[in-house]
Amino acid sequence: MHVQRFLWLNKGNKTSRVPCIAHYVRDKNAQELKDQCPRAFESITKAHYVDDFIDSYTDDSEAIAVTSEVRDIHAEGVFKHPKELGGPEKVLGMYWEPSNDVFKYTFRFARLKRDVLNGESIPTKREALQVLMSSFDPLGLLSCYTIGLKMQLQKVWRAGIDWDEELPDALFTSWQQWKTVLLQATEMEFPRFYSTLLPIADQIDLHTFVDASEYAISSYQAWSRRRHSTGSSQM
Repeated sequence: MHVQRFLWLNKGNKTSRVPCIAHYVRDKNAQELKDQCPRAFESITKAHYVDDFIDSYTDDSEAIAVTSEVRDIHAEGVFKHPKELGGPEKVLGMYWEPSNDVFKYTFRFARLKRDVLNGESIPTKREALQVLMSSFDPLGLLSCYTIGLKMQLQKVWRAGIDWDEELPDALFTSWQQWKTVLLQATEMEFPRFYSTLLPIADQIDLHTFVDASEYAISSYQAWSRRRHSTGSSQM
């Protein structure tokens, strides 16, 4: 597909890099050791995003064995990521706290030139969008917080203001209300391990319920497990 093609221009001795190249080299390196380390190959190709690696195992011995193989495969390709373990680990926009085995969120908004969250500065249309796009939430755990800004940006667009024009008074008032709610999200914790019942289930179903309004679409998900031997199920 044309949308998957990349075009770049090298200037002098500078090298252009894109994540897809890193993915290709990483997977190609793992492919060469697929026969010797099939489980590690699966983890690298299915549980890796650039240098973020997160996978789950049924017991400690499997986790240690596969992780060691993943590290050795990366070493063969001269991929080294020194890391001090024990503290929070960043994983796809979230932070994993190993001591409590929970996911948490920390908002830094490094790309913002002005602090429009902690002060009384009126954000521009560009800054409001930067705040939303900097809240990386691939699992949708913060949807109940980010939906407010998404709905407000709809109003910003209808207001017809320029990218670097400050929000009008009416929208600034709702912005102030929303940003206090967002800061509460830093107090949220989400358990990484979904349920102790999943490993013993013969069949797992994920049920999604969806509804929509004029401004947004919402969904609710629940899982159920079944054990064929007893015929029991639980949601």
